[in-house]
Amino acid sequence: MHQAPALALTLPPDRLWLGSVRILGASALLVALVWLGWHAVRTGTPTPVMLLLAALCSLPALWLLCRDTPTAAVGCNLSWHPEKAQWCLQTLDSNGQASPLRSGRLDCVADGMRWMLLRHTGRGSPSVWLCVSHRDHPAHWHTLRCAVFSPGARSEPAAASDE
Repeated sequence: MHQAPALALTLPPDRLWLGSVRILGASALLVALVWLGWHAVRTGTPTPVMLLLAALCSLPALWLLCRDTPTAAVGCNLSWHPEKAQWCLQTLDSNGQASPLRSGRLDCVADGMRWMLLRHTGRGSPSVWLCVSHRDHPAHWHTLRCAVFSPGARSEPAAASDE
């Protein structure tokens, strides 16, 4: 089996993905509040169990709405190094300055053939979620898919120093 060639991409901000996550969070919060209001109208006052259930349903929604998602909002640089069998990621801040290079593993969580939801996990750092599409990278789409699904890309990178 062939090893995928080296690849370097600058992923632009994905405002559609960020907006979709926020709409999902707002919808979940709205459903919890409507449910609580409907039960309050039917019974007169909400019971402690209803308030607890509404709060538990609202917490994930509030987390989706309030969390900082710098990768989706600003962008990042993603590269595949076949000789080291590792993925490297640099997030970009609002001024376009890159963070330190993080090596790690890239997993495809969802594959829609023309888009992919990827998760980059590195040692000692939180996971970064990336939504990439053919629309944003038509020239590199085939190479990206080959690299993501190549056998060497599925293994855990060696504990070497980042370059």
